[in-house]
Amino acid sequence: MNSTIIALAVVFLIVGLIIAIARGIQHLVNFFFTITTVEPSTVALHYRDGKLIETLQPGRYRFNGSRHQIKHFDTRLQQFNLQTQEMNTVEGISIKATVVGFYKIIDPVKATETTTDHAATIYTHVQLALRDILNGVEAETLLLGTHQFSSALLEKVSHFSHKLGIEFSGLDVRDLILPSNIKDALSEAWRAKKHS
Repeated sequence: MNSTIIALAVVFLIVGLIIAIARGIQHLVNFFFTITTVEPSTVALHYRDGKLIETLQPGRYRFNGSRHQIKHFDTRLQQFNLQTQEMNTVEGISIKATVVGFYKIIDPVKATETTTDHAATIYTHVQLALRDILNGVEAETLLLGTHQFSSALLEKVSHFSHKLGIEFSGLDVRDLILPSNIKDALSEAWRAKKHS
């Protein structure tokens, strides 16, 4: 029984030693080399000592030394959602709107160098652009649909987003919500105006 305990202790000691050696080798490799894999549908920016060296395409890379930094970017289409925003029409009627869309990073260098958080910057800009477009609109105009507002919003946001290295493939104003009593009254007035 005593020899079994000693044998187990020796096995645990050998396994622990092997793990420690493997970790030591890994730390040594990390000290002398920077190894990274850029996955498909991503790109990476390669920095050395804080200076941009190159843009890396998908593949496996090894760099001598440990002073390399790699920042990865997903270049696939990403969904954008702007939560419900409340605004007022010219008549002072409270309206609510949401926005959905899709964008992708087309220039990771711009996305990194122009803002600290491109997603938050885009969110804020879409929010402000939506308010700029919808604030002060006549309530009757809202009944005509959201297409005119969606195209105006996409045009306004696209100009700014390209400066950030981001391209929107679509941006739609959704769920323009008027209070139900106002919506009914406006619909009735609009139909009466159309028939006269």
